[in-house]
Amino acid sequence: MHWATVDGAAKPVGLELRAAKDGVLTAAVIRSLRIGEFIEASRPSTTWTAPRAQTPPRPTGPGRPAERGDDFIAEVAALYREAKAKGGLPARKPWRYVAEQLQAQGVDATDGQLRNWSHRAKNLGLLPREPRTPREEKK
Repeated sequence: MHWATVDGAAKPVGLELRAAKDGVLTAAVIRSLRIGEFIEASRPSTTWTAPRAQTPPRPTGPGRPAERGDDFIAEVAALYREAKAKGGLPARKPWRYVAEQLQAQGVDATDGQLRNWSHRAKNLGLLPREPRTPREEKK
């Protein structure tokens, strides 16, 4: 197995097969090989990682927004708490308020993004988890 450093980590890049003396490598023999087992058996015992330079987040595909860090999620959670504290319409529809405030800062957010940011904020402990209703518990 041949290993190389790719993007700062050890990656398998090649496999050299040789038949034993007077042996033959047939297609059936090659198909029967479990490449994953070769990779795991030859994996270097130490992790090959090179320090990565801090680079700005990049989009994950055409038209997709950049990944938002924990600081941004904390800002979203603060806007949510602000909406709840205001009372009235912002308290009843806090995510609409968050989306409007973000849009004023030049950040357009879809409903799916708001939902993801909400989950991340809850996982980080920045927003409380609401108790589930009996209907949701049955799912």
